[in-house]
Amino acid sequence: MIYKEFIANIKEITRYYKILVEETKNKKIVGSTNEWILDNYFIISEQEKTLCEELRSKGIRKIKPKRKKQIDSLIYSFLEKLNFQVNLDVVFHDINAYQKKNEDYFSYAEINYIFILFRVILINEISSLSKTLNVKLHEKKKIDQLFAQIKEELKTQGTSPLLEKRLQNEAFVINPYCLDQLSNSLLNDIDNVSEEMMLLLKETLVKYDTTLKELLQQEIDASAQNNILISNLFVSLKKMTKYEMSELYIKISFTENVLMSEKADKYAHMYDNNKNNYRAKIIRDAKKHHMSEYQYTLGIVEKANQTNRHVGWLLFKPKKYKERSYIYIAGVSIVTISLSLFLSYYMGYLAFLLLLIPVSQFVIEVTNQILFYLHRPNSTLKIKFEKGIPEECSTMVVIPTIIKTKEKVDQVFEKLEVYYLSNYSENLYFTLLGDCSSESTKHTDFDKEIINAGLERVEKLNKKYNKKHLFNFVYRNRFYSEGESSYLGFERKRGAILHFNDLILGNLTAEEKETLFQCQTFDDFDKSITYVITLDTDTQLVLYSAFQLIGAIAHPMNQPVLAEDGKSVVSGYGIMQPALM
Repeated sequence: MIYKEFIANIKEITRYYKILVEETKNKKIVGSTNEWILDNYFIISEQEKTLCEELRSKGIRKIKPKRKKQIDSLIYSFLEKLNFQVNLDVVFHDINAYQKKNEDYFSYAEINYIFILFRVILINEISSLSKTLNVKLHEKKKIDQLFAQIKEELKTQGTSPLLEKRLQNEAFVINPYCLDQLSNSLLNDIDNVSEEMMLLLKETLVKYDTTLKELLQQEIDASAQNNILISNLFVSLKKMTKYEMSELYIKISFTENVLMSEKADKYAHMYDNNKNNYRAKIIRDAKKHHMSEYQYTLGIVEKANQTNRHVGWLLFKPKKYKERSYIYIAGVSIVTISLSLFLSYYMGYLAFLLLLIPVSQFVIEVTNQILFYLHRPNSTLKIKFEKGIPEECSTMVVIPTIIKTKEKVDQVFEKLEVYYLSNYSENLYFTLLGDCSSESTKHTDFDKEIINAGLERVEKLNKKYNKKHLFNFVYRNRFYSEGESSYLGFERKRGAILHFNDLILGNLTAEEKETLFQCQTFDDFDKSITYVITLDTDTQLVLYSAFQLIGAIAHPMNQPVLAEDGKSVVSGYGIMQPALM
């Protein structure tokens, strides 16, 4: 019902807008109220498609018509009380007061509907006002046409039978616009009017003099009220189109506020798309337990608070990946063998072996598509660091790469400086982890040149930004490899990262440091590093991407939990690799 009414109202506004456009093309003055519609119609046009999609969305369609009608009436009364000048603090106070008083806590779907209603109600009121203004504009046009005929009669005949007839009709005379035309237009603009006609006009105006003043004042007042109303409607509509749905949850969702109140204090600092995953899970689970979303959330948050755990651990049970993989492999194998046997029955049993591989590829592809449809992947859970990276999440950004020239040292440090500026935060550090090239001797002439270039660049950058150990440099030692028959860095990139981790964790003795590295600037490094971001030389750490990477690994649901033997991760992640950077 509301959808059809909304479409009809959009059409009404569009019709009136087109009429006003024609009026302005004909150089007619339409008045300040109508100018609001002319200047702001684009907002209506923008919202039409958005609101149509939102009104037809699955979640909104699931709300019962009776409940929708109740919410419509409630929100309309709140807005009407304010003359549609949306003061969000007042409206939110009224909505929350209603929820508390009636213990009627809105679900997430109903709050989505309220957000839609704010805009729909405002547009419907603009439509209602457009209808009123259109009637007045139509009346004015008819009166203008009538007075054009009267003026023509007066000019040519000195009298007007048409006017005499109209003056007999009181409804015509007490029309404010007609009286205005009689007093201003006819008396002032027409020459050669017969004395009898002039007398009739003056008698009519004297008779209705008091009425004219009152009616004109009423017209002025009504016009002022309409001007205030249309101003309120469009200003409020603009405000609501810029408002974030996530903010509305915080302001009027009692369920959301329960989640925000968890002792672990993680939910409040998550990204909005992650919060949507939690909300969707609450909606499903509450429905399964035949409870309201508010009551269900109260229960799980209370349970989480008892152990000071993040509520996500109760919402999202650890997945049994090993068992799932066994089921997946068994299912694909059974279907592949069955399908291959079926086809080989017609093509000969030798075809069975030939068909296994292509059939398995087909089965895997179909299975993956089905699973993707049934189990949509969720975005990685992340903590949102709005005030910078906290000390407990201190992170080192490392570029491990083979270096043979001091020019490459400069190039890599230039990149690291850009990454620092585009991800500016305390507790974020940067290191060039230089790996030595493969050579026939343990040391080469250019090693010293590289070391000097690296140390100079580190000193210059740290001095430039007045921060100790912000930029660091490491240059590895060579070890003889029998397999390669040359001297090179131990296990290349993997070895470089392992030795670097031991270095910043303080696991190496002075002797081990000297053995593993020709140069490193961590001897007096007093920062506790929790995470390491490893980049290739062709990988870009774009604007604030470090915040998202660290936010992902720092989320409690992603933090690694080791097996009893301490050798494997049973839940969470020890290493995370983004699909794209």
